[in-house]
Amino acid sequence: MKNKLIIAGLLGATTLGTSLLAPSVAHAQSQTTGAITGTVVDSKSGEKLAGVTVIATSTSLAQAQTAITDENGQYKITDLPPGDYLVTFYYADITLERGGVNVGIGKVTPVFQKLNQAQ
Repeated sequence: MKNKLIIAGLLGATTLGTSLLAPSVAHAQSQTTGAITGTVVDSKSGEKLAGVTVIATSTSLAQAQTAITDENGQYKITDLPPGDYLVTFYYADITLERGGVNVGIGKVTPVFQKLNQAQ
């Protein structure tokens, strides 16, 4: 009986450890929403741009959702209802819009963008 309890305890600990170490692949937050993610770089140098404001708007949203790129030029906007989105990038005096970005349930939609800083 004691051996069975030890084995059951080890199996439970292994399962818990596995679920903590291997998070779900779909990082879109829930089974009713999706996400937009990407990297913003300079179109000439390829330098990753930090501090770019990224705004997602849609008729599916009550209000716009915003993210700011990190030091690697990466951003992620989560918990987006499914639908078509307009993604707008703001950096210094540059404004660039990407329309027709489709977000699906449980999906992460990649939107990578190059900005021309020499404008």
